[in-house]
Amino acid sequence: MSKIWKAYLRLLEKHPAKTQIIQTGILMSTGDIISQVGVEKRPVKEIDWKRNGKFSAFGFFLAGPAVRAWYNTLDKIIGPLAKRAALKKMAADQLFFAPSFLTIFVSYMALTQGGGKQEIIQKLKKEYLQILTTNYKIWPAVQMVNFYFVPLQLRILVVQVISLFWNTYLAFVSNKE
Repeated sequence: MSKIWKAYLRLLEKHPAKTQIIQTGILMSTGDIISQVGVEKRPVKEIDWKRNGKFSAFGFFLAGPAVRAWYNTLDKIIGPLAKRAALKKMAADQLFFAPSFLTIFVSYMALTQGGGKQEIIQKLKKEYLQILTTNYKIWPAVQMVNFYFVPLQLRILVVQVISLFWNTYLAFVSNKE
């Protein structure tokens, strides 16, 4: 395991953006697979790969780059590790980033499920408040620990490990009939 960790750290040092974006796409895909097989009880041979591709694409092209840029911005604006800085970053994250990011997520899912403007609005009305409320039960504590103890280059990894479970939840909620 230490060889894998060291290889990961070398990749992260050499190619931070690519590494963080790729890991986000892979972990979003994994969360959807866990949702389909573990929560929705779909047999492995019946995994909806098109749906999974939508989750992967969201991770690769939206979530990965957005979270990376957000964390870099927070560090530039608020500063590095410190109690007060961690609290400010968590507050900014939960007051600004989370609500807008979740709006984009729910809208993206409606759009990729074939919906237009009306379907996006309906999906936001149906799912957004539930997802945001659940977000506030989990992420403030995670982000306080993350912003206080974890160096910038490893924050996305910490978030993505927790996000494996979060993405499973999002996949389930956003694909309920």
